Amino acid sequence: MKHLVDFQDEWDFARNYLDTQQLRFGDRLRIDLRMSGSPQGHCIPPLTLQPVLENAIEHGLMSRPGGGRLLVRVRFHLGPDGGPRWWMVVRDSGVAPDQKTYAGETLGNIRLRLERLLRGGGFWVRPASGGGTVAVFTGGPPLEAGPDLIRDCLS
Repeated sequence: MKHLVDFQDEWDFARNYLDTQQLRFGDRLRIDLRMSGSPQGHCIPPLTLQPVLENAIEHGLMSRPGGGRLLVRVRFHLGPDGGPRWWMVVRDSGVAPDQKTYAGETLGNIRLRLERLLRGGGFWVRPASGGGTVAVFTGGPPLEAGPDLIRDCLS
């Protein structure tokens, strides 16, 4: 398995998942996606976005009889050093999970992979003000920008 993949590929995989869930849940799932900047040249560990989206839908939004709204924002920009940086926010209007869920294995693995593989990489999940949950991702260039990681990401 690759350590890193092109962000656009991971985004496309996550969007396909969201399209499937939209068909499954219909009007109960309202999705609002926005991306600013270009994902070109940005990397991310594989299977980072989809599990968080799945948690938001399955454990947050679909725990409410009427479903709810999933908001996803991604921004690509240059950091203070001129290197590529990105951040992403996922917010749902569903039921906020308990603290044990925030510290779960899946979310912990995502946090660990982002921190170990990307400069400025991080991941936080918290209850959102007004209800629901908010997850924040941050990322930059690979920490070890050796040829294998770069080839994995861009091939």
